[in-house]
Amino acid sequence: TLNQISVCAYDPNDKNVTPKGIGPEGFISEQDIEYLIRFQNTGNDTARTVIIKDTLDVNVDWQSISVLGVSDSVQISIKVNGELEFLFLNINLPDSGSDFLNSQGFIKFKISMKPNLIAGTEIYNTSYIYFDYNPPVGTNTVLNTIYDCSLVQINIDNTIICLGDNLVASTPEQNIISYDWNLDSFYNSISASLNWTSDTVGVFNLNFTITDQFCTKDTNISITVLP
Repeated sequence: TLNQISVCAYDPNDKNVTPKGIGPEGFISEQDIEYLIRFQNTGNDTARTVIIKDTLDVNVDWQSISVLGVSDSVQISIKVNGELEFLFLNINLPDSGSDFLNSQGFIKFKISMKPNLIAGTEIYNTSYIYFDYNPPVGTNTVLNTIYDCSLVQINIDNTIICLGDNLVASTPEQNIISYDWNLDSFYNSISASLNWTSDTVGVFNLNFTITDQFCTKDTNISITVLP
């Protein structure tokens, strides 16, 4: 009978994306995306080889990859199915128990989106990290979504009101740079919401212009004020 501790390298890991985007959907405009993959050997032996495999999304240009930073010498290859491979050969990454600082590594790269993506397009990315002969460990999945200006919403209590009633309207959108509510040019507001007491009978056009970091959108709503 032999009782012996198995020695190996092991990897807690994560992935970050820049820009992170807004909300859980990671809303961004059309632009380059940067990915940062970090890894650390928390096993109890030196890691001789580290391989990172990253299957690129179909909505990015696989040939536009540019490495922005790396902790060690790396060999880079890409397959016809879009699988990107970073090979850290003979990295000799010590375990965190013996050398915490040098047990860590990273690679950061940039990639461009394909041109003319439609609004609402989602771009996912996940990496798998192999330490020597251990099974792969997956990172978290990051998501970016091309912002869709048509998603901008207006909440309005009623489009038909009586003389003397209040017309109340607002938008649930966040990260707004500017608002402009215009009611047939005789009433204007640049606040986050509209609260107008009707003093004229007729049919009016309510124009709402919203500007955020992605785009500007105009919305027109017909408002009827009854006697």
